[in-house]
Amino acid sequence: RDLALKEIEKIKFVPAWGKEKIYGMVENRTDWCISRQRVWGVPLLTFRTLSPNRQN
Repeated sequence: RDLALKEIEKIKFVPAWGKEKIYGMVENRTDWCISRQRVWGVPLLTFRTLSPNRQN
């Protein structure tokens, strides 16, 4: 969470109030299990290769 908040500080938001909104959401959000809850945000798409030696 601390790293995410530091990275948010580096971003220029347009409109500027967007920074305060996302900062507050991250700062005040309780810990959660990403695999079982989706109260806010978007689903995460992940990929897994079946061949460990594959480069692309």
